[in-house]
Order: sequence, then C-alpha cells, then structure tokens
Amino acid sequence: MGKGSLLQLSDAFILRCDEAEVRYDASIITNGFLLDEATCRELAAQRVSSVQVGIDGPPTVHDRMRPLNNGRGSFHTILANLHKAVDYLNVETP
Repeated sequence: MGKGSLLQLSDAFILRCDEAEVRYDASIITNGFLLDEATCRELAAQRVSSVQVGIDGPPTVHDRMRPLNNGRGSFHTILANLHKAVDYLNVETP
C-alpha cells in the first residue's frame, strides 16, 4: 500500500468517525528513517498520535544491523528525526 493509499484510507476513517461522533486516533510502528518534520506534521494532521521507533542499540550496533541499501548507517538520521518528531507525536522506543 502506497503513502497516497494510506492517507486516503486514513481520511475515510476520520470522516466516518467524525460523522458518528466517535474519537479516532492512530499509532504507527516505523524504523524512523523517513520520519522527518514534514512527515510528522502530516501524520499529526491525520490524527496519528503516537509512533514506535525501533533502534537496535548504539550507533555502531544499529548501523550494522540496519544498513541502508548503499551500506551506510541510518542511526544518526533516525536520531535527528526523533528530535523533531517529539514536537508532533508521542514517541516510544521498545
């Protein structure tokens, strides 16, 4: 399911819940790599209230366990994203 489809589905849920006067919010689980500020704003607007981000330890361990396609690490990008995400979402790490 693409991002557009997910947002359309979310819009449909929100509309139906609003019509029925039912509270709606959502949570997501992500690796956090694409969780930049613009995405956090968009998620919050879609009533995503919390995000769980998996981190596999300190930078050297995490980057070894979750390398990008180009072989580079993802830890520092994720950490920078989390510093912004907390302004928009309740952030949890398992």
